[in-house]
Amino acid sequence: MGQAALTFDCAGTLIAVRWEPAKFAVECAEEAGARFASLTHAQDAYSRLLNSRWSRYQELNLQRDRATCDRFWAELTRDWLEEVGESSERLNEILVIASSRLYGERCDQFSLFEDSLWALDWAKSQGYRLAALSNWDYSLHLVIDRLGIREYFDEVVVSLEEGMEKPDPRLFQIALDRLGVAAAETTHIGDDRIDDWTGARGAGLRAVLLDRSGGGGDHAISSLRELPEALGCRT
Repeated sequence: MGQAALTFDCAGTLIAVRWEPAKFAVECAEEAGARFASLTHAQDAYSRLLNSRWSRYQELNLQRDRATCDRFWAELTRDWLEEVGESSERLNEILVIASSRLYGERCDQFSLFEDSLWALDWAKSQGYRLAALSNWDYSLHLVIDRLGIREYFDEVVVSLEEGMEKPDPRLFQIALDRLGVAAAETTHIGDDRIDDWTGARGAGLRAVLLDRSGGGGDHAISSLRELPEALGCRT
């Protein structure tokens, strides 16, 4: 059966991610004027708070409401500042800095790989229906808007909004249902051997494993420019 659709993982496949939550929080706070006696302690405190509230954050994402999720991060940051002895008066400035660096004009935490636009342009030119299918939170919508790739996707399926993550076959099925295609006529492209390669195949899709290090073996490609060949197509 010919291939009618492609689903793309985002982090590590289309999008390079530099965001490390605790380190990023400290950087934004310092830019807003905070001074920490111990950066290690400040980062550890942030990680501990985030981990303790993660299940709650997962529940909030199911509401698909940005304002609700934004309040979570604001409250987390406020409580973190108080725990490490910094004034919460800096909170609003920290949030503005963080938003700008995540999805705003500065956007230095996410970027496209050099072959991402090439692959998306090629896929669209071939008539494939496309979906972003990623283990991410609500902010994926903001990131792909900022990076200018929203227009390529017929569907965007975000794990935390669905209450399940790859390699769960149900998440792949959600993408298939929304695209209106069968598993046998769909290929998933991703960089994680378990979440993407094994997960997609377990859901009945064809899978292409991307290993940018070049060490993925016979089943992997090292660049998205190799995707046409992996799909048996000519460029």
